[in-house]
Amino acid sequence: IDVAMDRPLNILVIEDLEADFLLVERYLHQHGIAAECRHVASDAELDSALQGEWDLVLSDYTVPGMDFRENLQRILARLPATPVIMVSGSVGEETAVDLLRLGLTDFVLKDRLARLPASIRRALDEAAEHRARKLAEQALRASQAAALEDQSRARMAALNLMDDAVAARARAE
Repeated sequence: IDVAMDRPLNILVIEDLEADFLLVERYLHQHGIAAECRHVASDAELDSALQGEWDLVLSDYTVPGMDFRENLQRILARLPATPVIMVSGSVGEETAVDLLRLGLTDFVLKDRLARLPASIRRALDEAAEHRARKLAEQALRASQAAALEDQSRARMAALNLMDDAVAARARAE
């Protein structure tokens, strides 16, 4: 997926500071990422936002009144194929690795926003590859099921022919 798509990306941004939300939004636009961003800063706003469809979620690690791990679980439960990138001012390496194990796609430090466009592109590419792989697997399973059904029908037809042949021979004798 090229980030310069035919429509703006729908990006959910979980951030407590309006100024940081505006900074991220402006940074995306300045770097050629067309996006419609929705800012949420509370559990209630997140619950409402999760009723929609999102191409990507950007989230600060520390938002008062919200737990990042719980948010990550809620997002992945509702939108399992949606990449989640943490954009935070401070998070330890150990915490970041633990969050990656829990399903976080990537993390970018707020003072290193230059990494954000590449991180978004990579996350969207990986999500598209994952969706394509899933579709291919589903098509393969459907094809295998159809082939098994065809084999079963062919066996039944052969058995019916044999039964008919046995019955015809019995009548002829």
